[in-house]
Amino acid sequence: MSFRHAAALVLMGWYLMVPPGSCKPEWVSESKPVPCAAPLSDWIVTLSFSSADKCDAERNAGIRYGSQALANANSSADKPSIDSTRKLYWRALTERCIWTDDPRLKGN
Repeated sequence: MSFRHAAALVLMGWYLMVPPGSCKPEWVSESKPVPCAAPLSDWIVTLSFSSADKCDAERNAGIRYGSQALANANSSADKPSIDSTRKLYWRALTERCIWTDDPRLKGN
C-alpha cells in the first residue's frame, strides 16, 4: 500500500446524519418512525467519526437516552414535554451512520 493510499484511507470516516427538517416526525408505531424519503445528499451531518463502530455507539446511545427521556416525559403527563421529547427520540431513531465517501452524498 502506498503512502498516498494510506493517507486517503485515514481521511475517510463516518458521518452521523439526520433527515432534513422537511421530514416531519411520523410514526408507524410508538417505537418505529416512518423512514424519510429525502435523498441522502439533503441529510444533515451532526457528527463525524473515525470508525463505523464509534458512529454506531453514538447513535445507539442517543436512542437509549431518547427512550428513557420519553418514558420520563410520559410519566409526567405534560403534553408539550411529551411532544418535544418524542421528536428528539424520532430524530435518534432516524439518524444513520454513513460512510464519508458514500456516492449518495453527492446527489445529482
